[in-house]
Amino acid sequence: MFLGGLAIGGILLIQAYWLYSNWQLRNNEFDEKVTVALRNVAEKMAKHSNSELPKEGLIKKLASNTYVVNYNNFIDPHILEDFLLREMAEISLDTVFEYALYDCFSEELVHGDCCTLDKEHHDLYKTKLVEFEGFTYYFIVRFPNRNSFLLNEIWIFVFLSFLSLVAVLAFLFAVKTIYQQKKLSELQKDFVNNMTHEFKTPLSSIRIASKVLENSPEIQENDRLLKYARIVNDQSSRLNSQVENILEVVRSEKKFVLQKEPIDLVQLLNETIKLEENRFLDKFVKVRTDIRVERFSVYGDRYHLSNLMSNIIENAVKYAKPKDYSVSEPLLVHVTFFRANGNMELRFSDEGIGIDEKHQKLIFNKFYRVPTGNVHDVKGFGLGLYYVKNICELHGWTIKLESQKDIGTDIILEMPLELKS
Repeated sequence: MFLGGLAIGGILLIQAYWLYSNWQLRNNEFDEKVTVALRNVAEKMAKHSNSELPKEGLIKKLASNTYVVNYNNFIDPHILEDFLLREMAEISLDTVFEYALYDCFSEELVHGDCCTLDKEHHDLYKTKLVEFEGFTYYFIVRFPNRNSFLLNEIWIFVFLSFLSLVAVLAFLFAVKTIYQQKKLSELQKDFVNNMTHEFKTPLSSIRIASKVLENSPEIQENDRLLKYARIVNDQSSRLNSQVENILEVVRSEKKFVLQKEPIDLVQLLNETIKLEENRFLDKFVKVRTDIRVERFSVYGDRYHLSNLMSNIIENAVKYAKPKDYSVSEPLLVHVTFFRANGNMELRFSDEGIGIDEKHQKLIFNKFYRVPTGNVHDVKGFGLGLYYVKNICELHGWTIKLESQKDIGTDIILEMPLELKS
């Protein structure tokens, strides 16, 4: 921001200097043109009346837009106006001017007329001109629209300066936005750190309690309770690790460090599906599989691949269509694993609420959740599919999404055959 501000400040200074220089250049050019025109007028009038002009001090500048000419002889106002109009047209000075003559008999300034090449505005600029006491015979010429005429000459530079000002305002707004985002990012990091701390203590307590239950003689004698105790223990361990890893993604932009090893993906898939079915016993979830290979080995991280599959199945359950499921009509998730187009394709299909097409490109972004208005019936942080995409990319896989509103969603993972061991 400092370097950007320095650069824009330099550009503004250069722009201001450029604008000032052009103004001065046009101002001096205007003075030179008017001086030459008035000198020509005086010389032509002197030649017309066979008189001589003063050797020095012929023209004096009374103000930025007012000039006095020391003609030093009788002045015919009609001849003066004619010569003035001709000379102004000669130098292309297309702006309004007014003139006045000094009458030495009445000792007052007699206003001549307001002259312009544009006859429609002939009577708009008549004003009282100031007398000049240094000369005897003289006439005064004033340009009431001098500043607007000069601005019109350098309008492109004024426009560029305006654009520079807009750029500065945009930069300041961007700096303000970046500062606000930085504060929000710091708040997010604090929230994540606090949430991680708050999660670890109860999860550790749950794991200890589940271990005690699992090893209790009473539980060991009851197969049903033992099964549930093991589910609690397994899921608490998995949740603890998942909290640590997923929240690490939020805290830092660093990629996961995978612990890769040879894995039979078919076996891991079956184990994960069984675990997820047990996890959602109360929701009557049934995962139907169509695995068309007996074995497919990959070199990957067992823990993260298991989490990847669990996340996808969990999403299918979370975003199922609202209806009453039972043992006879369970919530169905279809998992297909087969070879297609030189790749292995793992497809997770559900019959849920689906995703609108406008949200599909954003669904893998961090923290993104499909807007549901004021309805918050599905909880989450918008990290599940972001995590899934990261794990796929780290394994060299491709992830795709196909979805239709109110029909269902397919998550497709494509694995190149050459990655298997």
